[in-house]
Amino acid sequence: MNAPKAALLAIGDELLSGRTVNTNAAWIGVRLRDMGFVTVAGVTLPDEPQQIVASLLRRVGEVDLVVAVGGLGPTPDDLTRDAVAYAAGVSLVEDADVLADIHRRTGGRAPERNARMASFPEGATVYANPIGSAAAFSLAIGEVPVFVLPGPPLEVEAVWGAVDAALRDAFPKLRQREACTVRVFGPHEAELAQQLGDLLDRGGEPIVGVTAREGILTVTVSGPGAKERADAIRAVAGADVLPEGCPRPVDAAFRSLKEGGWSVAVAESLTGGLVASDLVSIPSASDVFRGGVVAYPEEIKRDLLGVPAEVLKSDGPVSEACVRALAEGARTRLGADVGLATTGVAGPDPDPHGAEPGLVFLAMAGPADGAAEVVQLQLGGGRNRIRRRAAHSAWDLVRRRLS
Repeated sequence: MNAPKAALLAIGDELLSGRTVNTNAAWIGVRLRDMGFVTVAGVTLPDEPQQIVASLLRRVGEVDLVVAVGGLGPTPDDLTRDAVAYAAGVSLVEDADVLADIHRRTGGRAPERNARMASFPEGATVYANPIGSAAAFSLAIGEVPVFVLPGPPLEVEAVWGAVDAALRDAFPKLRQREACTVRVFGPHEAELAQQLGDLLDRGGEPIVGVTAREGILTVTVSGPGAKERADAIRAVAGADVLPEGCPRPVDAAFRSLKEGGWSVAVAESLTGGLVASDLVSIPSASDVFRGGVVAYPEEIKRDLLGVPAEVLKSDGPVSEACVRALAEGARTRLGADVGLATTGVAGPDPDPHGAEPGLVFLAMAGPADGAAEVVQLQLGGGRNRIRRRAAHSAWDLVRRRLS
């Protein structure tokens, strides 16, 4: 059996205007993929019934399943239920059980407006929303089931259990597609594409895709032969591949620190606390983290972390000598096995010593004695992109050195 095709419709003016980020598409897309569907279309639509109807009628002629999200609330712009009923050629009917639940949840406030959420297309199957008033429902348009979910992400997750069960009943021959993920940090996207060559070809199965976020490249491989292709990608990418189960460099660094029984302290100038924040986002980070110092003024670097005054004067705060001293100072003054440090220029202007935006120095001291290892980078993008990439790169230095 070929994998059934799905289309995902995200409905709401707020999605098109940018007021709300459409996180539902990614969340639902992953679950449809894991169940065995292939999502072939994702469309964002305004709260306009004519456009919703036209999109529904088009998609039911192209796919095996439509999932629509949003537009089920009580306000005049919540028109998805009306559009689905029109597309199916049926009327809206009131569900007494849902209406009673809405009255209970709202305490009877705005009864006329809230009652809108108890209306569904005739013949629809309703799925209770355990944390909200807008229930989900499904209805066939022609031969194609259309599942309609409320828009708030937490409510999507709350109703998904019932939707999942209904989908498996509707598609009893679903077969979970083989899928693998390889995460790479170090090369740019074009460099990775050149390195991997034919392994990224999309001429058949498995299907391979690459996405980039904050310097982390995620290679997804799905379909027959996914494991073999993913293993080949890992072999070619080599040391740039993050360990399985480690979506970020910091996760891999934490694993190595914990397995080695080592503690770490950080000194940050450029990144302003991002390095420490990444680490403490991991449960049990306290097992390895001694603490950190965000040191921007030169006197803080000198007095708290022991950067020699002559280094600050001769080499400047954005230099190899300074970042090495910062790493060693973090290690010794906070009593850690490993010291990790960042300094650089985030921009948009050069620093007072003439260093250009994007110039970054990273250093790691320890866990054994010896000089700190220093990495110099020239990063592109805006201020926050430079800072975020630098934080990932700092933890990647730890990952590579301790692996």
